[in-house]
Formats: sequence, C-alpha cells, structure tokens
Amino acid sequence: MLLALSVASVGTVAIGRTLNVVLGAVAGLVVLRERLSLTRLAGLATVISGVLIVTT
Repeated sequence: MLLALSVASVGTVAIGRTLNVVLGAVAGLVVLRERLSLTRLAGLATVISGVLIVTT
C-alpha cells in the first residue's frame, strides 16, 4: 500500500483496493459456487457505484 501510494495517486490506489472486493465476490461466485443473493448484488452495486464516483 505504501509503495503504491508513493507511485500513484491516492484515488488510484483507493480504486484498486475497492475493486479487490468486487473481484473477491466474483471469485466466490465462480470458484466456490456461492449463491448470488439480493444482499450481495446490492453490495456489489454499491461498491461499483462508489468506484465510479471516485473516478469522475
């Protein structure tokens, strides 16, 4: 994290950390065959909308 902050801006590093949540959820769906509930879908939508807000 500190190395990434010394190379890139705070916004870029924050987006990368936040996208790890999305990738972890997708990996859980694909690899572990977890169910996609409405709660998980709402959480993913919230995280993705937050990333979109930070990028603009």
